[in-house]
Amino acid sequence: QIRNSDDTVDVDEDKDPRVQYDGPLVVLTSRFSASASEILAGALQDYGRAVVVGESTTHGKGTVQSVMQLGRLLRTTNNLGAVKLTIRKFYRASGDSTQLKGVIPDIVLPSVNNVAEIGEAELDNALPFDTIKPATYEKLDRVSPVLSSLRDSSSDRVKTNKDFDWVRSDMERYKKQLEDKSVSMNEANRRKEKEENKSRLDARKKELQARGEPQRKVWEFKIRDVDLAELPLLQKTNKVAVVHAPEGQKLSDPDGKADGEEDKTEEASIPDIDYVMDEAKQILLDFVRLSKTAERPGEATAAK
Repeated sequence: QIRNSDDTVDVDEDKDPRVQYDGPLVVLTSRFSASASEILAGALQDYGRAVVVGESTTHGKGTVQSVMQLGRLLRTTNNLGAVKLTIRKFYRASGDSTQLKGVIPDIVLPSVNNVAEIGEAELDNALPFDTIKPATYEKLDRVSPVLSSLRDSSSDRVKTNKDFDWVRSDMERYKKQLEDKSVSMNEANRRKEKEENKSRLDARKKELQARGEPQRKVWEFKIRDVDLAELPLLQKTNKVAVVHAPEGQKLSDPDGKADGEEDKTEEASIPDIDYVMDEAKQILLDFVRLSKTAERPGEATAAK
C-alpha cells in the first residue's frame, strides 16, 4: 500500500492468478535490506507465505522521494540545483509501515549489525513509524503453525555453532567499544590492544583451518549458461577453484561468446564459509519437513 501526500492510499494488487512456486520458502534479510526488499519480505511475512530469517530488523526505508529541478520550477535555464522531497510512504498489507522499524524477522540470528548504529532510525529527522487500515487480503498462514518448532531447532543449532560463538563474542566487544567514549594515548596500552586483536584473529584462522574444506558441492550459475543441461561444477584446487563444464557441454566465455573447439576452464575464488546461509538452509529443511506434517488451513481433515 502507498499513502500519498494528500492522505489518499493506493493499493497495488496482484491480478495474475498464476503461482510460479508453491513450496516452502525462506527469505534472508539484513540491516541493509532496504526499500523494495523490505516490501517483498513484509508482504511474504504478512501472507504467512515465507519464513523471514536474518538480523534484528531491516533498514527501515519506507518512504518515496522525488527529485525536483529548481530551475524548471522557476522557469529559468540557470542551474539552480535540485531538492529531494518525500512524497509518499510505503505500507504493508497488514497496514504497518516499513518506515523506521523495518521488517522484524520470524527468526533472528546473532550479528554484530544487531547492535550497530545502522538503519533509518539512526538518521536525523527520520519520519516516524505509523499504521493505516489493513488491505483486504487472504492469509495463507503456512508459517505460524510451525514457527515455534523452527525457532527452537534453530536456537539449538546456533547455541552450539562455533561461528556464531565468534559472532556473539564480536557483539560483546562492539558494545563495549560503543560504550567506551575514550581512547588511551598510552603507547604500551595501544600496542597491547593491537596484539590482543591480532592474537584473536590468528586463533580464528587456525580454528577455521583445522576444520578442513566444507563437504559440499558448489555450482557456477551464470545467466549465459542457463540453457546448459547441467550447471558447471566448481572444483577446489590448491589456491583457486576451476569451473568444469559437464561432459559434452561447453561454457561461454566472459564476453558471452561461444567457446571454440576446446572446452574452456575458468578460474574463480572459493567463497568463505557462509554460516548465516548454512543456518538459513537448515531452517528451510526444517520448514520442508514440518510443512509435510502440518495441515494447511482450509484442507480437509479427512486426510489424517
